[in-house]
Order: sequence, then C-alpha cells, then structure tokens
Amino acid sequence: MIRILLVTALVISGNAFSESVQISTVQIAKDDLVKSVEALAEQEVECKEQAKKLPVDEIKNTGVSKSELKVALAYFYMKSRMECVQNASFSVVAKMAVLDYFQPETQVESKSASKLIVLDFAKLVELKSEYMSLNKATRSKLEKITELNKPFDMVGSLDDLGL
Repeated sequence: MIRILLVTALVISGNAFSESVQISTVQIAKDDLVKSVEALAEQEVECKEQAKKLPVDEIKNTGVSKSELKVALAYFYMKSRMECVQNASFSVVAKMAVLDYFQPETQVESKSASKLIVLDFAKLVELKSEYMSLNKATRSKLEKITELNKPFDMVGSLDDLGL
C-alpha cells in the first residue's frame, strides 16, 4: 500500500512538474514582451510627469538666436526623452527579438514594431548632427543650462520663449 502511494505520488508530482514545464517558450517570450511593453509605457508616463518648464530668463540671457534655439531645444528634448526611456526601450526590442527566435512567423510584425523604437533613436542622431553644426560658443552657453538635460515640457517652454 505504501509503495502504491509512493508510486502514485511520484506519477502525480511528475505530471504536475511536466505540466508546469510545458508552458511554451513562445508563451513565456510573449509574457516577457508584454511586461516590457508595460514597463516602457509606465516609464514614458513617469518621464512626462518629471517634465518641467525651462528657465526662460536663463535661456534668453544666452543671446542665442531663435533659429539656433529651435535646433538646440529639439535636440535636448529628444535627448532627455530618449535617455529617460532608453533601458525600457532596449528591453522591448530585445524581448521582441527573443519572441522572433521562438516564433519566426511573426518576425515581420516584430521588425516593424522594433523599427518604431529604433526610428526615435535615429531621430536623436539626426538632431544631434544638427545641434553639432551650431558653433561651439553657442553650444557651450546652452550646455551650462542643466534643465536642458532633464525631461522638460517642450510646448510650454516654447510658448514661454515666444517660439
């Protein structure tokens, strides 16, 4: 009787173990991707909540022209935004690649979604190139304004600066 109970217990625990192991790699990869997408969304909300208006007087006192200021603000805005969500964005791209590995038939959709994230980082490179075309003295004045390196309210700041 004890041997039957032991064998039954082993079979039941073996079945229970094999059922828990049978969660597919695709499902695990999907769950991981969903979690990373949710984390990215939460991080974006947090970044927006951190956004503050820029110090108008300090910026105006630099004497930077409106056209140069527009180039600089576009760059600093995108830079601070992308730095704020960078880790979460990279996680989403990595999780999509893992899912593609286990489920190749969805690679086209995953590639399109990854491309959206990559395009934001590519836009940052383009904006940096434009910013770097400003003369060094102008960049030096602006880089002293610490608030430009933190998330900021672009629309409100542009209004305040009359741009």
